[in-house]
Amino acid sequence: TYETVKLTKGEMHVYDFGAVRLHAYQTHDPIDDEVFLVEKAGQVVVLESPCFHDNIAELTAYLRDRKLEPAGMLAAYHGAGAAFLPGAPLYVSWPQPLWGPAVFPLSQQLYHLSFHMKSDII
Repeated sequence: TYETVKLTKGEMHVYDFGAVRLHAYQTHDPIDDEVFLVEKAGQVVVLESPCFHDNIAELTAYLRDRKLEPAGMLAAYHGAGAAFLPGAPLYVSWPQPLWGPAVFPLSQQLYHLSFHMKSDII
C-alpha cells in the first residue's frame, strides 16, 4: 500500500511492503533533497540526511511522532546534515571532501556540516 503524509514543509511517501516500510521524505528544500528511511519492527535506517535546519526539525518530529527508533544513518560524501540524529550510529565514507564552514562560511547558517562523534567510517 501507499500513503502520503503532508508535513509542514515537505511530505512523506510511505510504501508498505508488509514487514518492511519505505518512507521517502521529499524535503521541498532549495536543492530538492530526498531522504529515505527503511523501517522494520519499529526501527529505521536512514539513507542520506536532511541538509537544512527546518527539514532536520521536521524529520525529527516525524520519527518521534511515529515512535520510530533510528538504528543508524548512512551519510552522503558531502556531510551536509550529518549532525542529524546524534544518538544513532553514523556511517560515512572517507575521506570527506574539504567542503564546509572553512570553504563556505555562510553555509552553517543554512545547514549542518559537522559529524557527530558516534560514527564509523566505511
